[in-house]
Amino acid sequence: MQEDNQEKTRNVVIEFIREYRRKHDSEDNVQWLRRQFARYPDLWRSEEERDRDAETIVATVEKYGRDKAGLDAHLAEGRSHESYLIGKIEAGATALGVHNVTDYAAGIDKAIDDANRQMRDCVFNADGSINQNPNLDGLMAEQHHAGTFNIDAATKESDLHARALESNGKNSVDLQVYDKDGKVVKRYQSKYGKDAEASEQYFEHGDYRGQRKMVPDGQAEDSLRDAAPGKIVADD
Repeated sequence: MQEDNQEKTRNVVIEFIREYRRKHDSEDNVQWLRRQFARYPDLWRSEEERDRDAETIVATVEKYGRDKAGLDAHLAEGRSHESYLIGKIEAGATALGVHNVTDYAAGIDKAIDDANRQMRDCVFNADGSINQNPNLDGLMAEQHHAGTFNIDAATKESDLHARALESNGKNSVDLQVYDKDGKVVKRYQSKYGKDAEASEQYFEHGDYRGQRKMVPDGQAEDSLRDAAPGKIVADD
């Protein structure tokens, strides 16, 4: 970030803190943040997007506050960070109807480990040097999609599994999703233009029939309404 932009950002944050201290207790946090965001309308493409961001930020901050309070109370009783985390995992697993919490946690841990290893193998060569493939950025994006899909599938105990194909052939599939028997159930082609219009043009330059479009977050809500957003999930 350039120095002048850093200064502007710092000033905005300071101003938000000052305004929040003056906020009346009767005003809802989401309403307050919407009002503050409305002072910078050019930062969002629409009012709906601005309101959605305000709701997401407030929900995230409030959840953090609740979790921190719960952790502090847990530690105050002389218990450990680890036991708190285990309790959270067990509670989440129970809510999902998971009976064997140990196997459930191990499955998630394996999915995370596999995703990290596959990304590492994508970026680095066997001798530790950086992969010089000119399409490395695209390969990393595809590997990210596959990894996050598989982690999501593990949390849902889904039998689906995604794999980035790392193929640069004409009209080749970028990512496939398989069922437990190894049968392909979905194919994806990813295009990452600077905006939805640019990504759409990339799709027009090839024959991608039988493949779902995959674009960066935000573009699926624009002109590419038949495309999957940047993150695909096990029930997508």
